Formats: sequence, C-alpha cells, structure tokens
Amino acid sequence: PSSSPSPPLVASPGSRTLCANLAAVLALLAAYAALMLAGRRRAACSAMCCGTLLLELLRLGSALPLSSRETGQVLEALGAAWRLHALGWCVYGAILGSHSDLLPRGRLLRLLACVCVLKALRCASSYYKTGDAGALALRPFSEVVPLLAGALLVEPARGALA
Repeated sequence: PSSSPSPPLVASPGSRTLCANLAAVLALLAAYAALMLAGRRRAACSAMCCGTLLLELLRLGSALPLSSRETGQVLEALGAAWRLHALGWCVYGAILGSHSDLLPRGRLLRLLACVCVLKALRCASSYYKTGDAGALALRPFSEVVPLLAGALLVEPARGALA
C-alpha cells in the first residue's frame, strides 16, 4: 500500500452552507435544552423564537451567494434525506408549539408566518437559480408542512393542560 498523503479535503460552498446551518441548529437546540434544564422556560422560549427567525435569515443569507450548480448540490443533498429533514422540522415545530403559556396562539402563528415567508424567499431564490420545479415542490413537504404540523399538533394538548 502506498503511504502517499491524501489530498486535502476542500469543502464546496454548498457543503459549507449545509454544515454551517446544521451547526447553528444544533447550537440553538443545545442552548434551548440548557435553559430548560436550568428551569428558565421563558428564556428558552425566547431563545427558540428569536433563534428560529435568525436561523431562517442565516439560511437565506447563505443560500443567496451560491451558484446554480452549488444550489443544485444542496437541494440534491436535502432531497436525499427528506424524510429525516421532515421529521426534524416536525420536532422543531412541536418544541415551538409546546410553550402555550409563554407563546399564545396568535404569536405562534405570526412566528410561523414569518418563518414561512423567509422559507418562500429562499425557495424562490433556489428556483430562480436552478429552474428545478421538483425541488420547489418538495420544499413545502419537507420543511413547511412538518413545521406547521409539529407546532399545531400540540394544540389539542395545550387545551387539555389548560
């Protein structure tokens, strides 16, 4: 076997974008968990609400400078794992929807509407760059619908606990 050094790994802008987004989501969830374990529910709820909007702004900002080829690679990577992606968004929505005492229904719906508008802008940018209508159609089913379902499915539980 040859002991020649392997070439350095050079991440494409698309993979760097995915990694940065994943790191931001994990950091937000870690902060949320730490605040919840410390008994700081109000701070945890505020962190999730503000963090959710900031994450969507980060995603939009990181998607805009990508070329059409890089955007296609990101969409392909997300499409390959769409079931896991959708489950993650459903859990994320359930976390947001579970704070009925701190996040009334109207505020939750406004937050979800803002998130959906930012997602729509990112989706429009992706479609403009790639012209891929399939990716455009998959986005609502892998992100928006699970987020809304997760947030709104805890609604009956909110009423039962009140």
